[in-house]
Amino acid sequence: MRQLRLVLVCALLGASLAELPVSSRRAVAQPEAGLSSTISAFAPLSETAGWLLTDSALFLTRDAGQSWATLAPETGSALLIAAFFLDEVNGWLLAVSQSEAGDPAYTLLRTRDGGRTWAHKPLGLFAPGAPEAFAESAHLFFLDAQTGWLVVKQAGSANFSLGALFHTADGGETWARQTIPLGEPVRFVTPEIGWTAGGVTGAELYRTTDGGASWQPVSLEWGDAARAQLQPPLFDSRKSGAMPVVVRDESGARLEWRTTADAGETWQRARSFSLPRGLQRLEWRTAQLGWALSAEGRCNSETCTTTTRLLRTSDGGETWSPLRLPGGAVEVNMQTAAEPLREQSFAQALQANTAGRVRTVTGQGFDSCTMPTLAEMQDWFTNSPYRVWNLYIGGSSRAPCGTLTANYIAELAVQGWRFIPTWVGPQAACSGFPSRMSMDPAVAYQQGIAEADAAVARAAALGLTYSNRGGTVLYYDLEAYDVKNVPCREAARAFISGWTEQVRARGNVAGVYGATCTSALSDFALIENVPDVIWAAYWLLPYRYRPDASVFNLPCLDNSLWVNGQRLRQYSGGHNQTWGATTLNIDSNVLSGVVADLRTLDGQTSVALELHQEPDYGGSAVCATDLHGWFNLSACGEGWDNQLSSFKLRLGWSVRLYRDADLSGPSVCLVLSDPDLSNDRFSNGAVVDNQASSLKIYPNGSCMEHTVYMPLVAR
Repeated sequence: MRQLRLVLVCALLGASLAELPVSSRRAVAQPEAGLSSTISAFAPLSETAGWLLTDSALFLTRDAGQSWATLAPETGSALLIAAFFLDEVNGWLLAVSQSEAGDPAYTLLRTRDGGRTWAHKPLGLFAPGAPEAFAESAHLFFLDAQTGWLVVKQAGSANFSLGALFHTADGGETWARQTIPLGEPVRFVTPEIGWTAGGVTGAELYRTTDGGASWQPVSLEWGDAARAQLQPPLFDSRKSGAMPVVVRDESGARLEWRTTADAGETWQRARSFSLPRGLQRLEWRTAQLGWALSAEGRCNSETCTTTTRLLRTSDGGETWSPLRLPGGAVEVNMQTAAEPLREQSFAQALQANTAGRVRTVTGQGFDSCTMPTLAEMQDWFTNSPYRVWNLYIGGSSRAPCGTLTANYIAELAVQGWRFIPTWVGPQAACSGFPSRMSMDPAVAYQQGIAEADAAVARAAALGLTYSNRGGTVLYYDLEAYDVKNVPCREAARAFISGWTEQVRARGNVAGVYGATCTSALSDFALIENVPDVIWAAYWLLPYRYRPDASVFNLPCLDNSLWVNGQRLRQYSGGHNQTWGATTLNIDSNVLSGVVADLRTLDGQTSVALELHQEPDYGGSAVCATDLHGWFNLSACGEGWDNQLSSFKLRLGWSVRLYRDADLSGPSVCLVLSDPDLSNDRFSNGAVVDNQASSLKIYPNGSCMEHTVYMPLVAR
């Protein structure tokens, strides 16, 4: 793979299409001959024709994959990030490079002769320094040879889907900016009527009837346990259309077609088919003809293997057959190193800030908005290279990423997961986000303190802290903004100083997440209250698992800052990955920093269950047993009934606490040592702390029934 001199915008995140050092684009592994990079886009044009795009080449087939022609023109160091073909003759490419000022520079390439020649058109889409210019991805769509649209999705965390929409009426010579509610692809039926779909949850759907001047949401119903990924609908007339929806639940992935006969006013369920495992992306020419990219991965202790295939269907997804890839192979196998999670010694400077429900680790983690099921997370812990998952715990800018609970997090901790607790509150004063901090530094400082208090309270409610609400790590998500706006930048510095002061004062480790350049991350090394740890966003193309990604040598962030196990780095934007049988849309991260760990040493015990009358495993009275079964707490001795405040539990076991004696009344199943029962609730919603009268211990992690009466050891 050729080396590149720029990176795809990192943003959130900070990275940017313009920030790629030469060394960061070296190949992690070499695919089979013929395909020298990861497939980033593709589409069918007819039963026999179609194209696929990598970051450095464009391929076209006219014989259903039996042979491929390379069409891409020479673009120098620029990356190819989007393509669209109206037919086998008319096509467009979008390339991005870095301007002298460090901003992304976009160029549109157009062919009118099937790729034999290309015209280059520099595009002045954004003002200098505009944060929305730094792209996570881009999408082209043309209705005819003159009428088209371009979406540039702003780089950001998995919590956001923001974008800029541009329209052309002259084949791409000139572009006018329009509005769009999401940073997702568009499909237009007429110059006025268009659709976009997807978003943070994947299930958002919007329609415009005025050419993109305004958009209206369209509601659809989904089952509570299902995750739906919508694509813009395909219309064969102004009123008749079909929309492909990928639905994932515990039974697997399926393709559901929704149809309309009234221009999208109402949608009905039509056909439904099971999908091939490992499906990453679908592209449709019609409701019958489509291509799909499949990529499945599995790791052992030393290596991770990923198998990529390109599939086609001509019956709407009922059956799929493989397409040969450039070079003639039906599949591409790539092997990379499996990077294990290793613990580091905790930085001496941080030890005073936390009582210890954290760990400093090296390895790999991922972040996502939608919540995987426990079974999916177990599948990934077994088969993926990732061992740490981000938790968007709250904040005024948090997307509808699902409802986290203390029990869900504890179940994941039992599986072995560690966490990156993240608060998504007000954004920079000069940003376009609905929730923004004050431009006044004094007010912003106090807002940072208030956000810290809110984040600490939420972390405690989720069981991440000790009873004093200390002991964890909290990262503040600060998205990209106009760092050339000096008053705005000063306010952001004051806000993060207030955040850091208060998170640390409450006994926690204070962190901040942001893009290395467009969140001005290095600014926070100069403020009064310097964050203990950082989570830097700087992305590499193509998006994939990279065991050789580093937390150092990042633009706008000196290697002398935050060096002692104090860095996480987000190195890829949103993309699908499949490990085992589970596909998730994630951002990928490399770790050499602090994460939350609920399986800490102070919660371990040599017996099955150890009960304490004080929080944080305190108090002189201890009641312990090494057997499974049930008993009333009064059997521990005088003063034990309704006096339980914390307990230690053998890993892999579980305990059900009952409000009343003899296993009666409301109850709750707990699966992990718990230093603070004031954050737990019985089935009737009542607080567990100092309210339990009986309990039952299980030699399994899910309170599966056995019935035994056991002796106790009180001391």
